[in-house]
Amino acid sequence: GALDLTWHSTFGLDETNWSTPHSMIGCAFFLLYLGFAACRIALAKYQPIPPAAAFLLILLVLTFSGIGLGPLAGNLSPEAVRAVALRPLFLREPAAEHSFRIFLQWNLTRTNPLFVPLAAVWVGMALALARRLEARTGVFLVTIGVWSLLTVTPGPFWCAILASQALVTLRAPTWLVWVTSGALFGAAGAYVWHNPTLVGLLALLAAPLMLLGHALGDRLGGIIVHPSERRGYLFVFLGLVIPCCTGIVDLYLRWMTP
Repeated sequence: GALDLTWHSTFGLDETNWSTPHSMIGCAFFLLYLGFAACRIALAKYQPIPPAAAFLLILLVLTFSGIGLGPLAGNLSPEAVRAVALRPLFLREPAAEHSFRIFLQWNLTRTNPLFVPLAAVWVGMALALARRLEARTGVFLVTIGVWSLLTVTPGPFWCAILASQALVTLRAPTWLVWVTSGALFGAAGAYVWHNPTLVGLLALLAAPLMLLGHALGDRLGGIIVHPSERRGYLFVFLGLVIPCCTGIVDLYLRWMTP
C-alpha cells in the first residue's frame, strides 16, 4: 500500500501493467500460489491431492504466471484499445487517456511482434511447470486446456499444447519436443496476431525461446517440489527485482509518450 501510494503520488496514475506496484502485485500472487502448491505437494504423502484441488491450484499458478508480459497480453489489438478508450468512463480522464496513448503509440498489444517471442517463453515455462506439479495426464490436460481458454485467443496455445503432448507420447527428445512446439506456436501466432509474412521469422524466434521457457519451468517446478529455505529467499528477492525492472520500462514509456 505504501509503495502504491508513493508511486502514484510521484509519477501519477497514467501507468501500464509494468509499473512497479502492478507488477509487484502480480509477482506476489504468483509466489503466493507457488507457496500453496509447495505446501500441498509436501502434504500429499499424508493426504493425496484430489483431482479437483490439483486442477484449481495449478490453474491459479498458471493464471498469474505471465507477469512479465504486462499490457502485451491484456490488450488484444489496437482496435480493442481504441474501443475501450472511447467508453464514457475513460473520457476526460487525463491519466487514462495518456495510458491509452502509450498503448497505441508503442503498440502494446498482442499484434506487437515482441509478443510471440515473449509468449513462447511464457508458454514453455507454464507447460513445464504444470507438468512438474501434476503427474496425472488427465488432470494436466484439463487444466492447461481451461487455462488456454482464458487467453481469449487459444489457437496458438493449442498448437503448442497438442504438439508437445504428441511428441512426448512418441518419446521424442526433449529439445525436439519444445523446439517444434515453439515453431508451431510462432507460426500460428503470426497468423492470429500478426501478418502471415512474419510466419518464418516468428517461428524461428519462438522455437529456441520455448525451449528456454521449458527449462525455466522445469527448474521452477523442481524447486516447488523440493523447496528449501535458500530457494525461498531467492523467490522473495526475484519478487522484488522483477517489479523494479518492469517499473523502469513503464516510466520510460510514460516519459517518451506525449
